[in-house]
Amino acid sequence: MINGVEQAAELIRDSGRAVAFTGAGISKSAGIPTFRDLDDGLWLDRENLEWAHRQSFDADSEQWYMKFWEFYDRRLAAAPTAAHVALKDMVEAALLDTVVTQNIDGLDLLAGTDVSRVTEVHGNDRQLSCTDVRGCGFFIPTEDWLLGNERGGVPTCLRDDRPLKPDVMLFDDDLVPTDVEHNFYRGQQKIDEADALLVIGTTLEIPAWYSAVSDFSRQKGEDRVVVINPNTSLADQFGRFVIQATSDQAIPAIRDQLLT
Repeated sequence: MINGVEQAAELIRDSGRAVAFTGAGISKSAGIPTFRDLDDGLWLDRENLEWAHRQSFDADSEQWYMKFWEFYDRRLAAAPTAAHVALKDMVEAALLDTVVTQNIDGLDLLAGTDVSRVTEVHGNDRQLSCTDVRGCGFFIPTEDWLLGNERGGVPTCLRDDRPLKPDVMLFDDDLVPTDVEHNFYRGQQKIDEADALLVIGTTLEIPAWYSAVSDFSRQKGEDRVVVINPNTSLADQFGRFVIQATSDQAIPAIRDQLLT
C-alpha cells in the first residue's frame, strides 16, 4: 500500500464536497510532457516558455501556430491515463464533486467524466476564436477548421479576417473568450467551496493557483489537503498528507480503497 492512500480515502469518504485539482503531471504518462519536470519539462527550452506568452502570439502568429500544431497532434494521439479514469470513477460514485484542471488536453472528458463536473481553468484547444473576442465573437471547432485547411499559416476569422486563437489562456493573456475567463474564476470558487482537496501533479508555480490552494489550506486546515506528486513541490507545504507517487499509482489506489 502506498503511504498516505488510506488517509486520503478516509478524508474523501468523510467529506461532503471533495475536489480534485490537477496539473500537467496527471497527463505525463499519456505522452504529453509536463512544463517543469527536470527530465522532459517544456519550459526547459526557453523558446517553448516564450511560446506560452500572449506576446509571442501577437508578435508572430505564424511561428506560434507551428508549435501549437505540434502540441495539438501530440494531444490528439494521447489517451486518458489510469488516473483520469480513476477520477471519473470517483465522480460517478459521488465521492468527488468536481475535477478542476489546469490542463488544456481534454483527457478528463475523454475518460468519460461528465462535462458539468470538469472545470478547465486554462481553456482548451478544441475551439478557435476570433482575437476580437469582445467585438466579433466568431468561433469554430478546431477539427472543423482542419477539415478545409492545412496546418500552415494562421487560421483567420471568416467575419473580419483577424487571426483566430485557440481557446487557451496564455501567460499575460487578458483577452480570452468569456467562457474561458468564467471557468478560470469558477475553478477558484470550486476550490474555495470544497471541504477536501486533492492537489495532483502540479507544482503550484502559477500564482493564482498557489494562492487558491494556500487560502484553502489556511482556512480549512492542512488535514483537508492531500498532495500527490512523485517529486517535492511548493504544494507540499499545504497538505498534511503528501503522497510521493505518480498519479497513475496513487489515484487508482485511492479509488480502489473507496470502492471496495
